[in-house]
Amino acid sequence: VWAGTTIKSELTNYAWYPENGSSKTHEVKKKLPNGYGLYDMSGNVWEWCLDWYGKYAGEDAIDPTGAGSGTSKAFRGGCYSIFDFYCRVSSRYVNPPSYSNKTLGLRLVRTVQ
Repeated sequence: VWAGTTIKSELTNYAWYPENGSSKTHEVKKKLPNGYGLYDMSGNVWEWCLDWYGKYAGEDAIDPTGAGSGTSKAFRGGCYSIFDFYCRVSSRYVNPPSYSNKTLGLRLVRTVQ
């Protein structure tokens, strides 16, 4: 349900959200990583996604990519100032790429050679 756990009482070990977030962002790696070794995939700040926002196909999918084009981008993960319900890995929200907010960030990724 959340990145790192499916048990609500364990969420505090993996994510910053209103009950433990003190209404501010936190340094990365202060909580436990998820099963892939990634930190702060739930809570702390929302993360912009590469995906354009759009409806998914009707069938179940693993790692769906969203629409191929559009006017708004998806962001995921919840943040320190919104209920733990929105920190679920299935939650996604939308705004135009020009949108900014102190609770929204991005994750830089590179391949290892």
